[in-house]
Amino acid sequence: MSVGFHGGSHHQDDPTQIRRYADLNRYHVSTLAYFAEKLRSIPDGDGTLLDHSLMLYGTNMGNSNQHQHYDVPHILVGGANGQLKGNRHLAYERKTVTTGNLLLNVLDICGIHQETAGRQQRPAGEADSSGAMRNARMTAEAVDDERSTMNQASGRLRSAC
Repeated sequence: MSVGFHGGSHHQDDPTQIRRYADLNRYHVSTLAYFAEKLRSIPDGDGTLLDHSLMLYGTNMGNSNQHQHYDVPHILVGGANGQLKGNRHLAYERKTVTTGNLLLNVLDICGIHQETAGRQQRPAGEADSSGAMRNARMTAEAVDDERSTMNQASGRLRSAC
């Protein structure tokens, strides 16, 4: 039995429905990994299309079964023409950083400075994304080798599907 995204997201904490929803999400993430690998394989100037691209991937809610709009996981993939430092995992304290903050930072990376994104306003005193990153309560963990990490994740995702 297959599951649709919206219906599957309202899993009612049922283990079988959660597994189906997780399977669907694994498939979606595997397509992102596939696309990133394709971009990495295409030369573009002094790098690859992946080096010169920025993809934002995420889900709609932190816990869609309860319509929680905080702690929403996101992935940024690509080098954004050298503007995005990779090989990091940023983990924030619960309920401290909104998706709007992330979107404001992505706009900054693209050269578009904006004070608001939806109802989210840039915190006072933050001029750009580097200030936002410094002021946020975060931890960053370096990953040794981006390529091996991407290949390992891609292999795990493909074997899970």
